[in-house]
Amino acid sequence: MRIIYFLSLLILSFTAQAQFDFPAVRQSAQYLVDSTSQYTPTNLPKSAWKTLPADRHINIGYNENATVWCRFRFTNTTAHTQRFGLSFYNNNIDSLVCYEPNRIRMLGDRTANEAQFLSYHSFVFELKAKEQKSCLVKLKKTTSFFEFSYGLESVTELVKLSNAKLIVISVFIGVILILMLLNISLYRITKRPVYFYYTLYSICSILYIVSYSNYAKFTLFPHFLYFSELHIYASTIWFVILTRLICSFTNLKNYQPKPFRHILLSLWVTTSIIFLSLFFYALEWNFILKICFYLVFSAITLSFIYMVFAVFRNIRYESKPSYLMLLTFWPHLLWGHAILLRSFKVIQASFPENLLVFVFLYEALLFGYILTNKYMNTHKENSQLVIDLIDERYKTIQVISQTQVRERRSIANLIHDNIGSQLAYIRQLIQLKQYQQVNDSMAELSNDIRMISHQILPKSLDEGALYASLHNQIESRSRTVAIPKIELYTYNFPEIIEEEWIYDVYLIVLELINNASNHGKAQAVMVEFYAYPTHYLVQITDDGVGFNTDQVPFGFGLENSQKRIQNYRGSFEITSTLNQGTVVQINLPIK
Repeated sequence: MRIIYFLSLLILSFTAQAQFDFPAVRQSAQYLVDSTSQYTPTNLPKSAWKTLPADRHINIGYNENATVWCRFRFTNTTAHTQRFGLSFYNNNIDSLVCYEPNRIRMLGDRTANEAQFLSYHSFVFELKAKEQKSCLVKLKKTTSFFEFSYGLESVTELVKLSNAKLIVISVFIGVILILMLLNISLYRITKRPVYFYYTLYSICSILYIVSYSNYAKFTLFPHFLYFSELHIYASTIWFVILTRLICSFTNLKNYQPKPFRHILLSLWVTTSIIFLSLFFYALEWNFILKICFYLVFSAITLSFIYMVFAVFRNIRYESKPSYLMLLTFWPHLLWGHAILLRSFKVIQASFPENLLVFVFLYEALLFGYILTNKYMNTHKENSQLVIDLIDERYKTIQVISQTQVRERRSIANLIHDNIGSQLAYIRQLIQLKQYQQVNDSMAELSNDIRMISHQILPKSLDEGALYASLHNQIESRSRTVAIPKIELYTYNFPEIIEEEWIYDVYLIVLELINNASNHGKAQAVMVEFYAYPTHYLVQITDDGVGFNTDQVPFGFGLENSQKRIQNYRGSFEITSTLNQGTVVQINLPIK
């Protein structure tokens, strides 16, 4: 996080505007707004000129084909030759034409001329000692908001500022690309929309910065003629994606579904108008295009105000994500809406253009850090869950092993106490040559062995007799162990079924009866078997003490039973209420 703060301060120091008068040159300036672009340098009216405002900022709002003419006179007040740049602080002017007595120079977005400086559109002048020079500059921008300011800059400062701006924007693009690639990877891993929206946000940020700052035209595509339109559309789409990003990160859809639906509807309308405006722009339907501009900017402003309000309300549900969103994007929210208000002439203010790079980098770095940190925390939590799962499996294996040992000990005791004593008795009878009694004892021993094997797993179960096997087992247990009253019923349930889950259902039903008796303190248990065209249903109902299924987790037995049923693509559902008993339903598909 400290690195982010350091880079942010570094960017801020590099991107500070250098808008100041060159002290050794005196200048006078006037301007003329030609709303219909009907004038040429030779037929300009003499009486319509106005003195440029003290803040050197001109804003004519939305225009379709306006031209602004500026007339400058420079005087070198020193005894030394001075070189300076007449700079215009708006890199998205379509064309700037400088008319001098002996030459014409041209810059701007709609021209293929390469700019000398990345920092601003600047015309360099050289004045000898006490020399005066005059020039006429024609500034033109079609079908958009038109504003600019100007100043005189030292050529040395222009070079330094251009180099610094080149470095800063290059670093910005590199950092954003790295974060974008990281979030693409995170999206492929997690499939969470927030990473996808951040990737789109990063793409729009790069497009907006390289077009708005003149970086792309200066370094990459000097002959491309539509960077003004690119930065306008990139900015509007950027706002739309940013809104979705904030909604996704703060989980507005779950906590505030109604405001989320309103915001989503507004975004769909805004996006539709944006793409419709491209169609109108291609057809040169300027009046409808103007309406689209106002609708889009108004919709974006209202949507963001409403969204900020929703995020503030969302603090009660998701406090940390909501605070992080407000902390991260407040600079651009203020910047963007200030630009909109200035475009509509609601406020009159001049903002440092280069500071926008700092705003974008601040947001991208901070939010990229937030998303990466969130993923790392989630990864740690998942790792801990894996460790807990391994521990739980280890405990499960221990329980299974202990159960196996206990069952083996029970079988061993049964064989030792019953069969072993009978075998010893038969051996004595053989020694005494009492063969008739030996024969009777052997028959009795054979019956005991058959009974023990049936208790472990009835033979009838191999033949598919689930109901009969359970009925015999319950009757056998009731003779030796005090168990609740157990009733078994069948409804169209076949006597013989051929399903691979028959053994598991047999053991699960016995375990549920045992749970009802030992844990539920039930006095009566009812087991019902149903057969339907597509599935079987086994329902076990008891009148025990019950439990709260939302608060009490499944024990090992119930969890293991549920997993075994799910392995057969069935369902295992428990409904229980305190002091009102428990109902277990097992649904299994028919092959």
